Amino acid sequence: MENIKLDPNTIYSQDFTICANGYGCQEVDAFLDQVIEDYEEYDEKVQELDEALHRFQMKSAQLQEQARALQAKNQQLREEAKA
Repeated sequence: MENIKLDPNTIYSQDFTICANGYGCQEVDAFLDQVIEDYEEYDEKVQELDEALHRFQMKSAQLQEQARALQAKNQQLREEAKA
């Protein structure tokens, strides 16, 4: 994410010089409003995915610990069965 140079606030606050033969201000503003909406939606989605990833990583760690405990218990029971 550190490579992203723009955010919705940066886009919104960007000023452009007005030229005699430039683009239509309203058209540019409307387009930039769409870009801002997309950025906001992407930001929300990235945050949701980051939170989901964190939850899955925590669950994975719990399951790995449970698997280690079960393997240890299995080994213990095998050794007891041999005795």
